[in-house]
Amino acid sequence: MPRSSAKDDPRFQKAVRKIIENTTITVPDAMKCADFTSDEIKNMALQQRIRRAAKRAKGDGTPSTISANASTMSSVSTLTATPPLIKQKPKKVRHTSAAAHQLRKNKLLERAAKSHALKYATKLYSDSKTTE
Repeated sequence: MPRSSAKDDPRFQKAVRKIIENTTITVPDAMKCADFTSDEIKNMALQQRIRRAAKRAKGDGTPSTISANASTMSSVSTLTATPPLIKQKPKKVRHTSAAAHQLRKNKLLERAAKSHALKYATKLYSDSKTTE
């Protein structure tokens, strides 16, 4: 079966809808609900296509920035608050000569993330107080 016809299959669309509606369902379970055969359920390539289609259909609904308008606030100038950055995973450190340097870098990244999150929360709190 060619790849282009799999997306036109109503079972394919039904499986994608099931995944979007229920975030805890697994792809094989969604395929069972969509009446796929057991051989098709075992097909990892088809599972991956359904998984990717569901991810595309969900999209990313997070706002990129939050703006505060100066006209609605009395003494605060126009400010833009950005949500906290995605925290970078600290790298695993082996016991080598560069371990101390890597530990310090991890500590600085964590400290910067906490600082940014605190500033963001403080900004949102002050905005909510000025609008009340």
